Amino acid sequence: MSEAAWWFLQPSGILMLALAAAWASSAFGGGALARLLLGTVLVAWAAVVVLPLEAWLAEPLERRHLAPDPLPDRVDGVLILGGSVDWRASAERSQLALSASGERMLAAGAAARRWPDATLVFTGVTAEALAADFRPDPLATSLIFGPEYQGRRIEVLPGAASTYDDALRSLERLRPGPDETWVLVTSAWHMPRAWATFRTLGWTTVPYPVDPMSAGATIGFSAQASPARRLADLDRVVREWGAIVIYQRLGRIDPSAWSLGTP
Repeated sequence: MSEAAWWFLQPSGILMLALAAAWASSAFGGGALARLLLGTVLVAWAAVVVLPLEAWLAEPLERRHLAPDPLPDRVDGVLILGGSVDWRASAERSQLALSASGERMLAAGAAARRWPDATLVFTGVTAEALAADFRPDPLATSLIFGPEYQGRRIEVLPGAASTYDDALRSLERLRPGPDETWVLVTSAWHMPRAWATFRTLGWTTVPYPVDPMSAGATIGFSAQASPARRLADLDRVVREWGAIVIYQRLGRIDPSAWSLGTP
């Protein structure tokens, strides 16, 4: 599905379309319809402000995969999926610029210390964006560095347009053996689709979810969770549910792989 279609189908896009329709109705004499649309938008906006809708939608996804306890003693590689780095800003300033899912990068640093012999693989980001980081000798702009990166194999797989592309490119580049153990790092709400996609392609990974959206959710207005942030998170999780449906219909997620993630 195109980016334009996704934009119109997510909650913020629907609200914008409703406002545009209200304006058009008012301009052409449809006062009653305009009032109905505006009232609907106000009620929807109030729900976004007061109710943790994004957390309620994310929670069924986030409970499907928990980090294993204990973690594996031996790990061959760690896959850190894209979406946590603003690679354009990082390359422009020569300093790592993290997005709202920046915990994926923190998890990468923790994994490097925990498994010193594991290969680190970053998808959806350019080598230029990571040039100052994940190195033993820090530059002035380095944020993640240390002796654990001395002589370590680090792979960067840019250019993927989707989670499915991430999985395909990773398989083609890394060619993991059947006895190898690989840890998959991504946001908790994204983990079910990512894990099932890799599994459907024949690669069973160890899930390590981070960046939970549903944790700490409360009803009521919170200055720490602005309406704009809540709406952005709601867009993200609605889009994720939509992507799951599309992946299942396209066969990118096999039903057996999906059922394995059922709690």
